[in-house]
Amino acid sequence: MEGNNKYDSFNNFSLKSCFPAKALDRYIHSYTWVKNYSFNGSEIMRPVPNGYVEMVIHLNGNALNLIQDGVCKTYNHFLVGLYELDYPARITPQRNTVNYEAVGVKFSYMGLIELLGIRPADITNNLLCLEHFLMKTGQFLPEQLNDTVNFQEKVSVLDTFFTTRIKYKFDSKIARKIAVFDNVEHLKNNITVEGFARENNISYRTLQRYATQEMGVCPKEYLKIKRLNKACKMLQYYTQYTIHEIIHDCGYYDQSHFIHEFKQVFNASPLHFLETCNYGFQISRPYIVL
Repeated sequence: MEGNNKYDSFNNFSLKSCFPAKALDRYIHSYTWVKNYSFNGSEIMRPVPNGYVEMVIHLNGNALNLIQDGVCKTYNHFLVGLYELDYPARITPQRNTVNYEAVGVKFSYMGLIELLGIRPADITNNLLCLEHFLMKTGQFLPEQLNDTVNFQEKVSVLDTFFTTRIKYKFDSKIARKIAVFDNVEHLKNNITVEGFARENNISYRTLQRYATQEMGVCPKEYLKIKRLNKACKMLQYYTQYTIHEIIHDCGYYDQSHFIHEFKQVFNASPLHFLETCNYGFQISRPYIVL
């Protein structure tokens, strides 16, 4: 039933975001710091995919329980990959102190490869512990962030850490493939898979191959994720827009198409969602409380 989901669990929080140092703007979209999350510690949530790969570093002993394929694992610091819209992952935040606190890093796909040595397809529908791919530095970075007292100091630690990892040694073939998906933000709103291929001067079959090999999702699913999250952001931040304007700006065919895709993910209509969520999207993606 549409009314079974609750969306009002995250109303008391502090959220700050900023861009990285100029030397990193090709590799990192943004840094985010979240504090004072008002969850009760027992809620099970479903994170909605946003089309990005992000690093999440919990501070002061906080963590996240991931329930996936019937198994529950606890992660303090991790890299979260691209998740398909219907993938059944569930999370439960684990608060160790009075205030929940975490830092997020949103990578470009080129940044993921260049700074971390990981392709998006390697972690599709999955999480990786920082220690798994950063070795000892995966322990030092959270320690350094824990020693800071404000967001500016955290940004300085992150900028220093990632700047030292720039190699400027691109595999031209991989770079060409990945650039196709990093450029999707600049395409027109009503882009189709065929149009996506034309804009990048490649064939439909080549786009399909790039997406499967490098992203781990098909182009249609990828565009669907990006379209839905743009709609979510417009619902959150641009309340002056009507549903019809959102439909047009996000590239949906009509109102029926928009509502159908929205309900598939949220199990609620856009109107019901707005009436109950209090615009509570956090850490660059919406969460559904189950």
